[in-house]
Amino acid sequence: MATIDSLPSDIIDAILRQVINPVVRTPGDWALLLKYLGICPSWRAVAKHFVCSTGIIELSQEFEVKSALSTFDDISHTTVPFTNLRLIQQGGWQTSVCKLIIYDRRTTNTSPSSAILSMIAISLSLEECPGIAILRKFYDTIQMRQRITPSLRLECCEAIEQIISSLINTYPYVMSLKYDVQLALSTQKQLYTGVLDGYAKQLKSFVSYVPELALDFSTATQLTVLDLDISGGLAGQLPSIYPQSLQKLTLRAGQIYPYWGLFYSDKTDTLRFDNLKSLTLCGTQKYAYIDEQISYGCHNITMGNIEMPQLQTLRIQDVFMTRSSIRQLLRSPLTSVQYCGPPAGAILLDKQCENELDELVFEFKPDLQNDFASFCAHTNRLFRTQSRSKNVYCSLDNTFGEFSYTNLSWKYVTHIELQTVQSYQNIIPLFGAFPNLVYLMICCPCCNLSEEKEEIIWLESIKSEEIPPVSSKVEELVLIFEDYVPTKEFTEAVQNLKLYLPKLKSIDI
Repeated sequence: MATIDSLPSDIIDAILRQVINPVVRTPGDWALLLKYLGICPSWRAVAKHFVCSTGIIELSQEFEVKSALSTFDDISHTTVPFTNLRLIQQGGWQTSVCKLIIYDRRTTNTSPSSAILSMIAISLSLEECPGIAILRKFYDTIQMRQRITPSLRLECCEAIEQIISSLINTYPYVMSLKYDVQLALSTQKQLYTGVLDGYAKQLKSFVSYVPELALDFSTATQLTVLDLDISGGLAGQLPSIYPQSLQKLTLRAGQIYPYWGLFYSDKTDTLRFDNLKSLTLCGTQKYAYIDEQISYGCHNITMGNIEMPQLQTLRIQDVFMTRSSIRQLLRSPLTSVQYCGPPAGAILLDKQCENELDELVFEFKPDLQNDFASFCAHTNRLFRTQSRSKNVYCSLDNTFGEFSYTNLSWKYVTHIELQTVQSYQNIIPLFGAFPNLVYLMICCPCCNLSEEKEEIIWLESIKSEEIPPVSSKVEELVLIFEDYVPTKEFTEAVQNLKLYLPKLKSIDI
């Protein structure tokens, strides 16, 4: 029998991928990896790839010290820096870093003094970076409320350039870059744009949630994944920048904004995305499409001349779109369309879609009036005709609350996820409303033993009532418990639902 220190490297790799998050995203994810370095040399060799592949710099507004490796005394007590770059450097693993993430979730403390902290956090992780002295001087001058002279400001800009150069030289193989920043002042923006420019030629993935950041991808010829927050007025910066290598594009707008203009610089030109396979457009629920005549001042915006001959997946989330814009997108050879928002917009999308899709996904939210009668009318209209999709997925978020299904008639929905709590008595009439359903996930109401006993009594009564099975196609039923672990007695009682559902293969709890 093999001992833990004699396992093959591929087995260790598989184990680590099961017990940890192999895609390191946060300091917490990274910290969980460290304990695996100390098991034995063979585990250390495999775990090192996970530990050292992602460099993290985080500034969070918490009165909490996250790592003794990265604390220093002369920084605001409400801002806690974290970075694993120093440890990576001490281990000589700089060339293993292929992904760099910079987090700055602070929403206050936005004086120029706090803007310099991210540079200090980086420079403390670099060897012999001369810019640190200038940055400290700049920081101290602001703290003492003294005037920043033009010469000191120039020196600060030069120091930031030194930090950028040192960072790129120390970690030369970064291919994935992510910025997640709530607020950014000019000194920080200089850092972010400089790091992007330095890595642009080798980048394969770039994610930026930074307000009003000027970006240039003219040299990013290998970029395949691009995810941008464009809510801060980037329209003047982005036309014609998209590399032909792009395969996945996500645009996020936190406010109503005519960002279709980002796709082209001249309405008479045709912009082609020859290799784009996935497009996601995200807005906010506040500005989601309700009616084409909605008067937010953007209802005349169109997509222009755009061709996406390889586009397979389209996701529209809380975005205002005109009929012409939707028609433009649906000309591509799509296999999957995903819509998230009020049902009125879904009707428009479904009417325009003539593709034979593998899947059509709807994630419904209540409209602005939260009118359930209107919701029933819209969705019944949407699902009353045969869909051109092999599978129709539908999800209701938890803002709907528990409701009756007697007014719903969704004939062609095949998969449903109900994220709102539902009682088991409500499950049975549900199958009549959804005759083609094969998969159902619901949130269960039990929060304590008393409520569970009531549900068990009803579930046990199914056997004595001898009610004939319903004509349901459901094969899989998933029951979700948020803050409660059901007892063995309940787990056994819930199997009685199979008496109603002749084709049910599994009940997962």
